[in-house]
Amino acid sequence: HNGLDEPLAEIRDYFGDQIAIYFAFLAFYTRWLTYPAFVGLIFQVWSWIMGTDNYGLVAYCVFICVWSVLMIKFWERKQNALAYYW
Repeated sequence: HNGLDEPLAEIRDYFGDQIAIYFAFLAFYTRWLTYPAFVGLIFQVWSWIMGTDNYGLVAYCVFICVWSVLMIKFWERKQNALAYYW
């Protein structure tokens, strides 16, 4: 147990499926939030160095749109895998 992985089997056994899915989503979402945080940090440093850059902001907005669609699709896959496993 490294702190990022939730003991989902134990949570499910004790609290039930709905609470376990909730904790699984929180762990999944937290992991996926590292991508926009890292890219956002790079864009922020870039804007400090280069000054105001509207093209960088547009690129970051496009990245966030793509990231959000991918995150939802991958969560659906994870949720279905957990439902099948349980």
